[in-house]
Amino acid sequence: MINNYWNRQNRNLEDELFEMVGTYGTKDEMFNVSNDYKKTARLKRYAKLKSFIDSLTEEEIASNIFLKSANSFMKTSTKDCSIILDELNETISSGNESNTITVNCDIPDETQELIPEYIDNTKSIKYYRPEWYQEECINVLNYNYMKVYRDYNDCVSKIGKIAEDIYFLNLNNVLATLSTDLMCYHFQVYHPGKNNHFIASFAVNNKEANKIDMAILNEQTDGKVLKKTINN
Repeated sequence: MINNYWNRQNRNLEDELFEMVGTYGTKDEMFNVSNDYKKTARLKRYAKLKSFIDSLTEEEIASNIFLKSANSFMKTSTKDCSIILDELNETISSGNESNTITVNCDIPDETQELIPEYIDNTKSIKYYRPEWYQEECINVLNYNYMKVYRDYNDCVSKIGKIAEDIYFLNLNNVLATLSTDLMCYHFQVYHPGKNNHFIASFAVNNKEANKIDMAILNEQTDGKVLKKTINN
């Protein structure tokens, strides 16, 4: 992966991508504004992103690790967001009274392969003194290769953020097409290696009106709502 990061081409297209996702830009315009404004802004950003990805050639996508990742996440998010919304619908239907609902879903194996894991460069060591217990961090990687590890982790961080932004935008896009007042206000990819899951938080105002019609959602995703069979 690190060679693909160092040798990537089409940096100008990469810059365009990072104007839309991957740099916390999805939240730039969201302070002290109405929910309608937020929804409209996110729909416009998603439409712009989709148009950008669709305009890329296969050669351009293959030449840049971030363009390739974004293209892959646009595809996997279609199915994965359906699974997340299925879980949300179940929670709403169960009688949950909260105005905010957080859903945790395992990351599908196919998507896990697209999100690399960090390399830890330090390790906490506990030691004891009569006065106190304390921890000390020590370097665990070869100092001569620290630049490689730093660049690798920088690449991992950017790919993870691209995934979070694309899924966040796609969730809100799907919710808008389903004519509900539901809104996703937070999305996180938790990927520590053995406990991988998506964390999605939603604002829920009118639970009865906001039940998701899974038949419509299933039709929109070509029957890809694979309820509770993510890793099977």
